[in-house]
Amino acid sequence: MPDLLRTEGYAAAVLALDDYSLDEAERLVVLLKERQRRFAAGGIRLWAIIDEVALRRPFGGPGVLRGQLEYLRDACRQASLTLQVTPFPVVSYAAPGSFSILRFADADMPDMVYAEQLTSATYVDKRAEVERYLLAMERLSIVSASPSESVDLIGGILSDLGQTA
Repeated sequence: MPDLLRTEGYAAAVLALDDYSLDEAERLVVLLKERQRRFAAGGIRLWAIIDEVALRRPFGGPGVLRGQLEYLRDACRQASLTLQVTPFPVVSYAAPGSFSILRFADADMPDMVYAEQLTSATYVDKRAEVERYLLAMERLSIVSASPSESVDLIGGILSDLGQTA
C-alpha cells in the first residue's frame, strides 16, 4: 500500500510489524502526515498500481482494513490520483517489488525511482535503470484494471468483508 494512501490505522499497523522505537515511529508518522498533507493539497500527483492481494491483507484487523478500503475508494475521486488494481489471479512479473517513479515539474530534473526496503530506501537515477522501471510500470498498467474498474474491485472487496464480518 503506497504510504501516501495509508490511513492512520493502517499505517500504525504496518509500523507495528517492525521494531521501531517510540521516537522513531513518531518521527515516521510525522513525515508521513506531511507527505499526505501535500498530496491532499494537490501539490503531488500519484499514479498507484496495487495488487488485489495487498488490498485483502488485513493489517490491523477487519476494521482497519475496511477503513483503508473505504479511504481508497473515496480517494479515487481526487484528480491528483490515478489508482489501478491488479486483479487476482493476474500474474505479472514486471515488478517483483514495490517502487515509485518520481517525476518533477522542472523538465531539467530527470525521473528517479524510489524503492523502499525494510531498513532503508534506494533512489535510482541511472537512465537505463529508470527506463526498466518505466517499462515495468507500463506493463503493470496494461494488465491491471482501469481506474473505474478498480473502484468496482475495491467495492467488491468491501462487500466480501461485510459477508465475513
